[in-house]
Amino acid sequence: MSDTITTVMTEEEILSAPESDYMNEAQQRFFKQRLLDLYEATCDHIQHAKEEMEAPMGFSDELDRASSEEQSMIALRIIDREQKLLPKIQQSLTRLYSSHLKMLVQREFLGLSTRHCFEDLVD
Repeated sequence: MSDTITTVMTEEEILSAPESDYMNEAQQRFFKQRLLDLYEATCDHIQHAKEEMEAPMGFSDELDRASSEEQSMIALRIIDREQKLLPKIQQSLTRLYSSHLKMLVQREFLGLSTRHCFEDLVD
């Protein structure tokens, strides 16, 4: 890895950047980190929801049991939606990586150095 420390842009910096900077290296790092954070948070939330559903609950009456079952059904729908989100996040990361590789090929074709670009994307 390179000795230089690369910082990830903030959302405010992304929004205030000119259109000519669209999806430059710094913005790609920002979106890569945003997608990785979203993927990790989604996985954590799915795991937490599953653990909560598996925990035994004591019911004092039938209404408590019915309420718990309804909450479990809602939680299952949320888990299902979030599990469907994970492949979409992975596809976005793949597209980001693919576009970064295309940029590297273009830089190589133009005779520009690509070493620092690749190190920024691959951890």
